[in-house]
Amino acid sequence: MEVSSLGTFNTQLDIILHGLECCTQVNVMVIGTYFSQTYTLQKGEMVNVTMPTNTILSGTSTFTAGTILVTSDKNICVISRVSANNGFDSSYVYPTDILGKQYYILTPTSAIPGFAQFAVVNLNTTTSLTVTLKNGPIMFNGSYMSAGSSVTVNLAPYGCAQFQLDGDLSGSTVSANQPVAVLSGHQITQKYPLYNYGYTYEQLIPTSVWGSSFLVPPLSISQRKNDTVEVIAAEKTRVRVYNKSFLLIDVNLAQGEVLQQSVSTYGLRIYTDHDVMVIYLCAGTSTSANLSLQPYMSMVIPTDMFPLSQVVNAPPGLSTRFLMMTYSDKPIIVAVDGVQLNVTWDNNLFMDWKYSWVEISINEGSHYIELLADENIWVMTYSIYGNMMNSSQIAGNNSLSFFGIHSDCSCGLISTNYITMSSVFTTSKTSISKLISNVTSTTVPGDQDDIHLVMTPLSWWDALHYCRHNYSDLLSIPNSKTQELAARVSRNITAQGLWIGLRRHQVWGYLYWTDGEAVNYINWGDGEPSDPVSDMCTIMSQTNNFTWNDACCDTKLGFICY
Repeated sequence: MEVSSLGTFNTQLDIILHGLECCTQVNVMVIGTYFSQTYTLQKGEMVNVTMPTNTILSGTSTFTAGTILVTSDKNICVISRVSANNGFDSSYVYPTDILGKQYYILTPTSAIPGFAQFAVVNLNTTTSLTVTLKNGPIMFNGSYMSAGSSVTVNLAPYGCAQFQLDGDLSGSTVSANQPVAVLSGHQITQKYPLYNYGYTYEQLIPTSVWGSSFLVPPLSISQRKNDTVEVIAAEKTRVRVYNKSFLLIDVNLAQGEVLQQSVSTYGLRIYTDHDVMVIYLCAGTSTSANLSLQPYMSMVIPTDMFPLSQVVNAPPGLSTRFLMMTYSDKPIIVAVDGVQLNVTWDNNLFMDWKYSWVEISINEGSHYIELLADENIWVMTYSIYGNMMNSSQIAGNNSLSFFGIHSDCSCGLISTNYITMSSVFTTSKTSISKLISNVTSTTVPGDQDDIHLVMTPLSWWDALHYCRHNYSDLLSIPNSKTQELAARVSRNITAQGLWIGLRRHQVWGYLYWTDGEAVNYINWGDGEPSDPVSDMCTIMSQTNNFTWNDACCDTKLGFICY
């Protein structure tokens, strides 16, 4: 989308690629140009791709060139970042399998003249697109559009359309007959005069992946009374917003109506009776403040869509912090780049929901964040100009690899039969449902609980996600009786091996069952585990009398659920 000419020379668009698996082939190209670059990413490797300036759209119109297409043969995370001399903003680039056909627009307003804007980006087929404006007027493709009017256009494959208004485009709708991507923001956002200003944007999520429960922790930097969360509804919806147990607001929103709620210094809980979209709008800081924070937009993820892990990126030359939130019915152990952090979590704001949050300083570069108890997390980052590294633990290092610069994977051992393109939300309900559609399983009655043989080859992590979504977990084998059952039901299966739920801890090296069973029984084959440093996951081997072998977790194999 277009960047205002006010103080924005040296505008730059970067696509930041993050490898999540071994030997990942990634191609970045700009449709309609000669720009095409290919990379091989190892697990944890980051590549920053600076894009040509012609990828930034200009004006209100349709376009047939300039769309950036990123493809890969394994899971990756993609972040886009637009930088100018007055700041920057960034957004996760969502995988195509969570794109949808229906969107509601939400844009910031600004005290500086400039355009609120949104862009619709098409996939690889001709798509019919209808846009209905909440406000106006707009001159689009030579035709006048007033508030409440609609326009229908046909987008060419990988074509896009941009809409701009000197005002507010919130509440406008986008309907398409094929999935599309939608980005929304403002050329130059300034909350009030004498506040910092900057370019803001965010990729929106379609109504199909909205949610009904949200948590919003506060930023620790001062002067937060002007930050807001924006809640938009697609139908008549009751919205209740709480600070702890205190009800701040109880209101009914009409279709396309937006609720603006100040965040202040308090965390918020948001409940709705129908799915909504929530965006955090940071106002920045006043120009007289000691620390300079530029305005930004950030999607607030529904609590039932928190991913199992997340990648964050801290730009160079700035002090960056991240807020992390998780469900906390058990001790919370967080690892950043594979290293456990000793941090104090705050469970006071969201005690009733049993959620906790923490804010941590993080060094520049990309970082991989996960909880060591397989709990789901959500992370939001922000960066400031000035020094804010306080007594909180500083996470991460300046390496370009958030798993370490040396990969312990061998490209020759990785199967590419099961190909997906995914991003940070690989564990969302949408991508899991896509995974399920490609998997076939057989239920086998057992002596105790039914177990389920799944012969579609998946990596160990994808197998774990599939089992937890459809059944209980990957099979644990806590005793010889369960081992005999597993061997009996898989006796006639011809396979290299079947994944079970035993894994070695990546940091501390101990073995654990994913469902929490104690590791009191083992059945390793001769010479196993053969490589406990690189091969962290476990298979039951049919070719070795159903004993256990360690294996690389990225290997695609069948598996056993229960």
